[in-house]
Amino acid sequence: MHTHPISLPTEPFDFAATVTDHGWYLLAPWRWRPQDQILERVELLPSGRVVLLLIWQDGDQLRLGCADQLTSAEWNHTSTAVKRSLRIDQDFAPFYAMAQQAKDQSLWQVIKHGRGRLMRTPTLFEDTIKMICTTNITWSQTEQMSQRICTELGSPLPADPTRHAFPSPAQVAQASDQTFADKVRLGYRNASVQHLGQSIESNILNLEQLNHSNLKGEGLRKELQKLKGVGPYAAASLAGLLGDYNYLPVDSAYREHVRNKYFEGDKTVPDATMMEIYDHWGEWKQLTYWFDRDR
Repeated sequence: MHTHPISLPTEPFDFAATVTDHGWYLLAPWRWRPQDQILERVELLPSGRVVLLLIWQDGDQLRLGCADQLTSAEWNHTSTAVKRSLRIDQDFAPFYAMAQQAKDQSLWQVIKHGRGRLMRTPTLFEDTIKMICTTNITWSQTEQMSQRICTELGSPLPADPTRHAFPSPAQVAQASDQTFADKVRLGYRNASVQHLGQSIESNILNLEQLNHSNLKGEGLRKELQKLKGVGPYAAASLAGLLGDYNYLPVDSAYREHVRNKYFEGDKTVPDATMMEIYDHWGEWKQLTYWFDRDR
């Protein structure tokens, strides 16, 4: 096994919680091994090679492992992918400080040992497709869709051809309507996913630039909602994955949580009133909501 070190953030960091606090770890091509706390990912490298990556915590650093010998450029690519996925370079110190100074200490008790980083994927492209596959559907169906996207469109892992990488925009763009209808089977989401891949592949859309954009708040949400298949809920959730927690992803889960916890289950409470619950958390309101469910 060849390994490469990745430095951890200076603030508290809980590797297992970072992986499992957000459901993406349950979606292919991720695989979590709870018994030894190793995160696996089948990854398509820019060279076209497909490798299996293993990530684990080793004391005060992460280790990125691969059975294949990688070039320096490939180690840079894969370590950058892991850092983005685990949000290593994002600063959560202001969130921790706000929770620690709050009159109500219950949120701080939940996050103080290093929770707060909700795992995403190496690219906004993959995050967007997976988010589209969470709308108007059960979680088990989302898992099945993610698996089919990888199996039917992604490149196989040579050491285990039953496992596949997440497809590139080119692989999504090149797949026929019939392949999507008969094999990928995302229902009405087929058109949105195909359109996203085709727009990127034809250079109409540079989606990944949003990772480094100065857009925040309403500007970022509006930009995300320009994407086919991305509505208010998906846009707010994607903004959170980009590190902007200004907007709440209001869906049935949000409504159920807030009604039951703050309004004695009253189903007549309007969305606007339920959204005010987290206003005092300012730019961290979405992240506060996420961990408020654990209190």
